Amino acid sequence: MNEHLSNDEFRQAMEFPYPASDYLNMAYGLCSVLQSTPDGMKKFMHRIGLAKELQDEMVPLGYLCKYFYEESPAVEARLVLGNQAGDAVIVDRRSGAPVSSHVEITVLENETEHKKRVELHKTGVVTEIVSETRLNETQGAMLRKVLTKKSGKEYPSDTMLLVFCKANNHSASLQRTFASVADELKSSLSRFSRVLMASRNGILLDFSAPS
Repeated sequence: MNEHLSNDEFRQAMEFPYPASDYLNMAYGLCSVLQSTPDGMKKFMHRIGLAKELQDEMVPLGYLCKYFYEESPAVEARLVLGNQAGDAVIVDRRSGAPVSSHVEITVLENETEHKKRVELHKTGVVTEIVSETRLNETQGAMLRKVLTKKSGKEYPSDTMLLVFCKANNHSASLQRTFASVADELKSSLSRFSRVLMASRNGILLDFSAPS
């Protein structure tokens, strides 16, 4: 990957259509390119400019390609930057004729998580001990907030909602918390063709809302 991309070239590389088999590697390749530039690590940790969409949209889309589309070379994913309904377009050719769909991407992160990341960049250390009960409550509240927010917007009828969880701890109790919140709000998500929750380790939730 070229480490001397202009901002426009970097944006074009983010929006280029890649096969699902390559998408996650391309996303992390662009993360490395960004970090290697002057002030790149600051931009990366503070989510400045395209760094936010890179980490909060392109990388999660890469995990969707990895786990849901099983890195199929017959599936193509393209990130769409800007203020529009849907953050990505998927073209699926696994059954022959291409089938296009949209993906709306959101992440579980609040202002506290952002502040911890900034502090880590400034000092190199963030010390925090959080009980499993508190973690479950916080993550559950974040999921409820993003699902409620997304339920109030209009999207194309073929739009899948991807919720990406950045937490490394996916205990059985946390997954039960996620499932409980999803069950509570499922009926309000009928505008989406499918709702997926994923992490770096796999798919956590996968359901279709009742129409």
